[in-house]
Amino acid sequence: MVKTVKLVLVGDTSDSFGRIIQLQLQNYGYRVQLVERNGISLLHAIRTLQPEYTVMHLQMLHIDAYGILHTLDEQEYPHFLVCGTEQGIAVRQSLKKLGALDYFAMPFSLNRLYDAILEDEVSPKRPSVVSQADLFATSMLQRFGAQPQLVGYLYLCDAVARVYEHPEDIQLITKVLYPEIAKEHQVTAIKVERSIRKVIETIWQSGNRQALLLVFGKGSPAVLPKRRPSNSVFISKTAERMRLEAMNDSYRDQSL
Repeated sequence: MVKTVKLVLVGDTSDSFGRIIQLQLQNYGYRVQLVERNGISLLHAIRTLQPEYTVMHLQMLHIDAYGILHTLDEQEYPHFLVCGTEQGIAVRQSLKKLGALDYFAMPFSLNRLYDAILEDEVSPKRPSVVSQADLFATSMLQRFGAQPQLVGYLYLCDAVARVYEHPEDIQLITKVLYPEIAKEHQVTAIKVERSIRKVIETIWQSGNRQALLLVFGKGSPAVLPKRRPSNSVFISKTAERMRLEAMNDSYRDQSL
């Protein structure tokens, strides 16, 4: 029986990273194709070559790793391994929740990359559990300029996704929403509330003003209030915007 040689796509052509990964994985028996560190080029290569695994940087030209994960549908998904300079467990958790196999903070041993692929090959395959609400929420926060390395980023994603699916939960934010998120992440509800507040403060201070204006702007012409919105207002308005965009997308699809 002839063993199928698996293709690994690497979104980096540099001698200092991409070619080193190529040589190492080729020594282990994989086919390796290098693509420039450009989200558009990488997306095209994924759809054209249909690799089993893709190694990509968190930050790339035109489309970053989050954008790649959002753009591809489940049928097109290879197994993603993401690397980047951002530190913190929150970055890793947010990428894995979106379907990435793992995240490696640079610098890291390339043996970890191979070990992750090998472990995936021998482990039982499980269907993706990434919900459309999770994808929408992460996309919105990225649009606002949220920083994934903050601990509260993942909690805020969860909160927005839950309220998108169940708008009534915003009325029980302290009694239901925070405790449920806290239970899932094995932290306290107080930590969830404070961490989410910190992310919103950061977004309000240094986020994408144009994206925020579309959701939180007041008056004509629209301006942003100087004071950041409360957690509940931020979550509810973001979820409301997601529902509006989903309805518009559905309407356009029906019109085609």
